[in-house]
Order: sequence, then structure tokens, then C-alpha cells
Amino acid sequence: MASSRSDQEPSILQLNLHTNTLRLIISLFVAGVIAVVSMYSASYPAGSFVGVSTFYLSVAIIVVASLILGVWGVGAAWLASIIYTTSLGMGPFDILLWSVADTLEGLIPLVAFRLLKECPDLKGGNGAGDRAAGPMALMMLIPIVLNIWSFPFLSTNLVLGLGALSTILLLIVVTKYSDNRKAMAIFIGFAVILASVVGAGYGSWRTQQMGGLPLADMLNAFWVWMCTNIMMVGGFATPVLYYTGRYLCSRDVYTTYWLSSDKKEQPVYFETLIYMAGLLSWVYIYVGLYMIRWFGTEPTSFIYLVPWTLGTMFLSFNTLTSTEEEILDEKTKSLKDKFAEIEGRVVVAESNTGQFILVLSILLAFASTILAADPRVLSVLIATVTLACAAITLVWIPKRKLTWLRALKAIKTTLHVLVVSLLLLAAFLLLFALFS
Repeated sequence: MASSRSDQEPSILQLNLHTNTLRLIISLFVAGVIAVVSMYSASYPAGSFVGVSTFYLSVAIIVVASLILGVWGVGAAWLASIIYTTSLGMGPFDILLWSVADTLEGLIPLVAFRLLKECPDLKGGNGAGDRAAGPMALMMLIPIVLNIWSFPFLSTNLVLGLGALSTILLLIVVTKYSDNRKAMAIFIGFAVILASVVGAGYGSWRTQQMGGLPLADMLNAFWVWMCTNIMMVGGFATPVLYYTGRYLCSRDVYTTYWLSSDKKEQPVYFETLIYMAGLLSWVYIYVGLYMIRWFGTEPTSFIYLVPWTLGTMFLSFNTLTSTEEEILDEKTKSLKDKFAEIEGRVVVAESNTGQFILVLSILLAFASTILAADPRVLSVLIATVTLACAAITLVWIPKRKLTWLRALKAIKTTLHVLVVSLLLLAAFLLLFALFS
């Protein structure tokens, strides 16, 4: 909530959104993130099984999102699976049925935690976070090592089985350091094991139905799916819920209910909505580009996740911090002083963007010389220049309207982050064009 002010003009527009509207926006963002990660997981296919990956990181995001957002998180998993399976070229009927697998892997732990009335704070109280860090680091390394290191004397299924078993044993070790062992037991039993078994069972069955696989191949797909999901949820969802579970459970977006909460409406600053719009645009532009194979299909294309991840992190941080009121001295600062302070931040964003335009103008000339090698470079640079120019050409708000200056600052900051992220993407494209 915005604090009271002595000035006649409010510092920023504030809207009252229904909590479900806010969760819907967040779940759309989460769905986009899951979709991007899922599509890049296709770079690690498990043999000829459609949609089965040996590094399906998305399942860890699905579990965390479902436990925090409730049914909205499960819906995000379903939407992301629809996008992912569409990118694989499945038919509409297969898309709808196959997407149930990811939905189940979010729904099962959610039902367990809700029915048993437990918050997914895996650490609890004064749990030993430092002592649990070692086992969790090992859990994170297990799936990474298994995907980059070949074991010629062991079968793939045996290696995956050992990885899954090691993850479960390490989770038991982490439980010893937790002050909320009930939550850890629910998490291990339902999120790590049961959800992986059910999701793998349903998913491998649908894979068999679509491809007419023999029973032996279906069982092989089930084993790969189950073992990799156990490793991914254990290795990557556990640290998130162990170290940030209490914080996430304390946020208004978390609910002990299924869809809504006791808070019907929540105040949201207009600045926050601007950052959210930029964040959704950035995520779904990547989704669209991947679906048309704009980044290519070679395994090295995962490198383009770097600029996407940085841009998503920067915009997410701005979105989160914009939910809090500006720290301004209410008693001593006049409206004129407040305006000047925020105006200075706008000038900084504008100045930095102007410097990027100078860099971009040089890169444009350089990129045009290798246009025949990779025309994507020029298209990204043109888009970057367009956003940079838009950020600069936005004019001042007349008559010192503090409310609209704050909105202007949010817009310029969003455009500036997008310019930086696109510039980094252009740099990666240039490097690939030069050395390919």
C-alpha cells in the first residue's frame, strides 16, 4: 500500500486488482518461462521418444509454481505444455492429451500439500541451511554430470537409476537438517516420487499411443522420464523451496486456498503493470521465435538462453521492487524535490540508452557486412535501435506531474533493459555468424 502524503498530488497511480487477476498475470509469465525452458530441453532428447528429455528442468519450475500459485500454477504448467507440444509438431488431439502429463506433475504435490495443510517451507524454523547446502549442491550436479559425461561401461538406464536413487538418499540427508520434516516428507513422497511416477506413466503411455511403440520401448521411456524427473525436482526445486519457501509463503500471491484467497483485491502500482507488460512481451517474443525455429535447432542454440535469462531476471527484479513504495523523505521533501529526484533517474536511463545507440550504430555497419551469413543479426539490431530511439524520444511530462513522471521512468527503464538484452542477443548472433 502507498503511504499517506502531505502533497496534494499522489506519487503514483495505484489500481486495485483482484488477487486472481494478479495471479493470472503471474501465471502467464510462469507459463512462458516453462515453455521456453521446455523447448530448450528438447536439445537433450531421450533417444527417439517424442517430448522425453534427459534434462527436463521445466518440471522443477512446475512443482514450485504449483505449490505457490495453487491452481493458477497448475494452469501455467498446462499452458506451457500446450506451447511446448505445439512446437514439437503434434496434432491438436495429441497436444491436449499429452499435456496432461506435466499438469499431473504440478497437481499431485499441490493436492498433497493442501489436503495435509502444510506450507512448502522445506527449511522451517531454524533449519540448518548451511549444512544442507552440500547435499543440495550434489543433487544439482547429478543430472548435469549425467548429461555431459558418458559412462561407456554402464547402461544409460542403470546410470539414470543410480542418479535417481542418489537424489532420494540426498533428500533424506537434507531432511535431517530441516525443522519442518513434515513438509520435507510430503515433498519427497508426492512431489519427487509419486508425481514423477504418475507423470512418467501417463506420458510414456501417450508416447506409445502416438508412435505405436512396442511395450519394451514404452517401459524404457517410462524409466527415463521417471528417473530424470526425480533428479530435476530433487536437485532444483528443493533448494528454491528450502531457502525461499518461507518468503514465498508469506507473499500475498501465495494462498492456502485452491484458486482465491481471503484478500479479494490487492493494490498494485501502475509502474508494476508497466514492468509486467515488458516482462510478458520479452518472454513471449522468445516463445514465438523459438516456435518458428528462428534460433535454429542445433544443440548449441541453447546459448541464446543467456540473453533471455538475463533480460528476464532484470525485468523480474524491477517488477518485484516496483511493488514497494519509493523511499523518499516525506517530511522534508517538497513535490518539486521529489520530481527532481525521480527526473534524475530518468536522465540516467536516457543517457545510458543514448550511449547504446552509438554502439549500435557501429554494430549495424559491421553486421551489414556479414548479412549474407546471418540476416538475423541485422533484424535484431534494427529492433534494438527502434526500442532505444523510443526510449529517448519519450518527452518530459509538463507541469511537473510527479505521477506521470514515475510512469515515464518505468517505461524508459523497461525499454532500456530490453535494449541491453537485445544488444546481448545481437552479440551472440554476431559471434555465431563469424565463427560458424
